[in-house]
Amino acid sequence: YLAHDNKGRPFVLIGHSQGSSLLKRLVASEIDGTPLQGQMLSAILPGTSVTVPEGRDVGGDFRAVPLCRSDSQTGCVLTWASWRDTAPPPANALFGKAPPGMVAACTNPAGLDGTPAAFDTMLGFPWWRGGVAQYRPPANWPLPTRFVRMPGLLSGQCRTAGGVSYLAVHVEAGAAAALADSVAGTAAIGDSAWSEWGWHVIDMAIVEGDLVRLVARQAKAWRAGHKP
Repeated sequence: YLAHDNKGRPFVLIGHSQGSSLLKRLVASEIDGTPLQGQMLSAILPGTSVTVPEGRDVGGDFRAVPLCRSDSQTGCVLTWASWRDTAPPPANALFGKAPPGMVAACTNPAGLDGTPAAFDTMLGFPWWRGGVAQYRPPANWPLPTRFVRMPGLLSGQCRTAGGVSYLAVHVEAGAAAALADSVAGTAAIGDSAWSEWGWHVIDMAIVEGDLVRLVARQAKAWRAGHKP
């Protein structure tokens, strides 16, 4: 791709879970500290652990690629693992952990400065409960579309509890309660039965709109710094 199709343009790497783990290896071996880092807007790697020394933004899994801390920063990495704020990670949590002396990084795409922020969430029927196989919502799905945007439903911020760094997600009670329960309830997410996974299945969806805007801002910043 870089040799034949990129033509010097910036690029973004996006993965999740196993995909994020593979991209972490790619960044470490091919991009970290090389000229290619200057073309990378960001590596978006939720659902895995990207480690950094405690109190620092770089120096763990990557020697030169830092955590993204503003929407004008490029050549950086975003990573998070999400849990409901009322059900924090248990001792057997599968994500958000790091070896001694390191921490698993957490960057909130909706609030990179660390402040609590509302999410621009795009949710759909739970594919992990047969959705992919049938490629349509179940009969009791309350909408004519497969996906729904619910402004104001979710918000969150990065926290640490029991040695686990995670994106704590708050579900706002109130309007459209039945629909909210269909897309963000404990049964829909599965975190009541599989607490060690948290909100892993929708790590990306909860901040999908925020990621689109963030990458657009990073692209604008990159272009401003690479004027011909």
